[in-house]
Amino acid sequence: MRLLSIAEICARPIGTFPMISIFLSKWDRQDPRDSWEKRCRIQIGKIVGVLSAKLGKRESRDIETKIKSLLSLVDWTPRVGSVGIFHGPDLRGYVKLPICVDDFHTVSDRFQLGPLYQWLTLKERYYLLTLNPSEAILFRGSALGLEQLEVIAAPRPNKSGKELIETFVDKLNIASLQHLHEETAPLVLSGLESHQAMFRSITGYPYVEPQGLPIASQNLRWLHKESLAVVNRLVCHAEDSSLRELNLAFQDKNATFEIGKIAVAAVAGRVECLFIAEDQRISGTVDRNSGEIHSSQNKKASQDLLKQLAEITAEHRGRVVCVSAAKLPTTSFAAATLRW
Repeated sequence: MRLLSIAEICARPIGTFPMISIFLSKWDRQDPRDSWEKRCRIQIGKIVGVLSAKLGKRESRDIETKIKSLLSLVDWTPRVGSVGIFHGPDLRGYVKLPICVDDFHTVSDRFQLGPLYQWLTLKERYYLLTLNPSEAILFRGSALGLEQLEVIAAPRPNKSGKELIETFVDKLNIASLQHLHEETAPLVLSGLESHQAMFRSITGYPYVEPQGLPIASQNLRWLHKESLAVVNRLVCHAEDSSLRELNLAFQDKNATFEIGKIAVAAVAGRVECLFIAEDQRISGTVDRNSGEIHSSQNKKASQDLLKQLAEITAEHRGRVVCVSAAKLPTTSFAAATLRW
């Protein structure tokens, strides 16, 4: 079963074949009586019930068998985190997230990506590449910790020192790009400055940060603390820069603070950058065809309008920026710059 990049899933066009999305999370203090395998069986059972009405029993059972085989190949090792499983006509695989999301399943004409945007809009989302003489390790990082993605071993020393390093760095570039395909999160380097400079000179990834860590420590706690500090400084700078762009766009009448206009623009693919207030919630739903907003009487059970706008914006390749409500020049908890 293939480990997918989030960009691959977001790029899926709407299809006629039912696209199946399953999200499951492991919590640190999860009830051991409710085993992971049992929860998987429950989710599969719900999906097969939906498919039986759409496709018939034989086809739904065939898909059930395929999903079970996919589940058996997923790496369940993290104690805390989430796994999203996707099954479609030309894309089958899974993603791993270092955050917990609500258990979720759906069968529809598109992959449901809601839980992914909790990760995509996480401020401290980044990657870390440690450069050691014998190996390099690529991590995915967040405020919650570091997750090891790949270990890249150095080639055997059958070349001169400079050629050996160049071969190693070229190998690192290829391996890292496979994980960072269509990503926009910053990549922080750790190691000797000469090795960092060589990697920066050949890498095809445009978001390598100029400020790295001076040593490639084996201490994960230290690596996480120092790399997160670098990323937090970047976040503050990026937020301020984006908010300046928002104010300039508003002066040029190319931005809006009205939530109704934002929803209409989002479904039309016109939102270039959506700003939403973190830790805020607006009850309601967005019609994905017209952009019309429907309010809900039951605020506790209703969906979050801001989260839906973030999903729709990302589906149309727009950026989503989460900032504190105090920084937004509006009381509506949302603002957007427009493409046209």
